[in-house]
Amino acid sequence: MLVEPLAPQRIPEAAAMLRRSFDADPMFRFLLPGARARHTWLRLLMASALAECAHRGEIWAAHVDGLAGAIGLVPPGHVHASTGSRIGTLFRLLATTPAIPPSLRFVVHGPRVLQVLARRHPDERHLYVQVLGADPDRHGRGVGAALIEKALARAAEGDAFAYLETTNERNLGFYGRFGFRVIDELSPSPGGGPPIWFLRT
Repeated sequence: MLVEPLAPQRIPEAAAMLRRSFDADPMFRFLLPGARARHTWLRLLMASALAECAHRGEIWAAHVDGLAGAIGLVPPGHVHASTGSRIGTLFRLLATTPAIPPSLRFVVHGPRVLQVLARRHPDERHLYVQVLGADPDRHGRGVGAALIEKALARAAEGDAFAYLETTNERNLGFYGRFGFRVIDELSPSPGGGPPIWFLRT
């Protein structure tokens, strides 16, 4: 398996892959219950998240017979996007994608979720795993493991711990195998949504 930096021109390809990876995620199923809107908005949101990482940090891609997974990192010492910036991006997407509107739940509670995530970021020096996903067609081939190991190596190089959030309970065991522990939980999330778990190494 090859893990290498993702070229910026491949962000749309990676966003489409991440859309498939996150389609069953409880938070996105809650915020975007309609399949057509979820597919459209997940791809836009993933492209936005990767663009943020390209600007503020780095993106790594895993290849197994093509693009198999991607991870967006904000290394220690770099400033991740502010809540205001991320909400501003969200509303710009809303304004420029009128053909397939998202659910009212997404419009109302999406910004509140972003605020929760921002408020709970550690103050200590850390590497932030902003987004991580593997192509569902390549699950079980070590893609996620290779990418999280890259994140841990980058955190160690920066003398920092790694930090992330998940809204998928099945991920807790996976991250636990790499030394992550739950440091906080919000249940329910804004609007009565699924729990959010906050983890660090």
